[in-house]
Amino acid sequence: MQKILRINLNNRNIALRRARKELKWQRKGEEKDYEKWQHAANRITSKTIKDERKARREDWMLGPLAPDRDTGKTKGQFGTVDPIHMQRAELPKYLVGGPAAAEESNGEWKGLGREELWEGEGNQGNIVVGDRVCVVSGPDHVKGQIGTVTEVSLEKGEVTVAQVNMADVSLPGYINPEQAASRKFNSVEIPIPIDNVRLVWKMNTLAGERDVIVRHLRGGAPHTQPAYGSNTPWHTRYVGGTDQQIPWPEPETVEFKTEAMDTSRAGVEKDTFEYEISIFAPPLPEGVEEEVVQKYSRDRKTHDQDYMRRKIIEDARSKWYEQRRLTTPAQEARRNTTRHKQAGGIAEAEVWNAIRAEMAGSLSAH
Repeated sequence: MQKILRINLNNRNIALRRARKELKWQRKGEEKDYEKWQHAANRITSKTIKDERKARREDWMLGPLAPDRDTGKTKGQFGTVDPIHMQRAELPKYLVGGPAAAEESNGEWKGLGREELWEGEGNQGNIVVGDRVCVVSGPDHVKGQIGTVTEVSLEKGEVTVAQVNMADVSLPGYINPEQAASRKFNSVEIPIPIDNVRLVWKMNTLAGERDVIVRHLRGGAPHTQPAYGSNTPWHTRYVGGTDQQIPWPEPETVEFKTEAMDTSRAGVEKDTFEYEISIFAPPLPEGVEEEVVQKYSRDRKTHDQDYMRRKIIEDARSKWYEQRRLTTPAQEARRNTTRHKQAGGIAEAEVWNAIRAEMAGSLSAH
């Protein structure tokens, strides 16, 4: 049985190493895809800047003889932004989540739960739709603007702020052929990295309410369950380094009406399987455990009692076979002689004990 357990432990370690290796390659692939998008975006940005510099110098040199650049296939799209700036690549999955996700990715994987994931400082998870934010980093024409968050993308690590970072994005013809014939671009908000914004909170002071820019946000307990359909997180957010709570924006809840065809709550919560709570009866029906956990898996952690009993008997039998030795006829004869001598010695001792007892009895009689 010890051999089986050792083999089973080795198989589990092999499976664990294989899973870690696959996770490592998966992370490398996600990082590579993100770097590809960054290189493509930087390449397009650099090309646009070079073309604009060249065109600006030509316009200055030629003066009234400067060519009309708003012609050809891109007529009506001169000065617009490439759509690649709207289609950002997703961050690696191990970086998506709350403030604790980045700390977990740098060290050993801890398997954080839903509540532990949001404990820590950072904007991830602490800025939601409806919050007022201020742009503190970025281009000069965007820095310092305050607006309301309309969309949050944790997968891409960015937020969209209403009427902030507006740009004319060119519309390719394959996106909407009907609209492309009449309108070549669309004015939309370009998403902003979530680390480039700070929360604007109305703080109650002695002089009244005033807007305060919160530099650091912290998430933690207590954890509450919001209303169904709302975007309010489960955790509570605080001003970093203090216990001052920051309330969440008013959630947009969805009201549901119970119709005649809907399933009643009593029918959903009704127990469909009843069993007697006992240490002698398993909580699951027979056969269900084998469906959940493979019975003959190489890296399984449990074994059947009959299988363990047979293996223990086999171990005892093999140990007995190992203790046996090959004996020659001479060794067997010598062993029998020794056994007879020991038996004779025991009989002679018994005789002497009887003689001593008789002598002691006669002396006591005189």
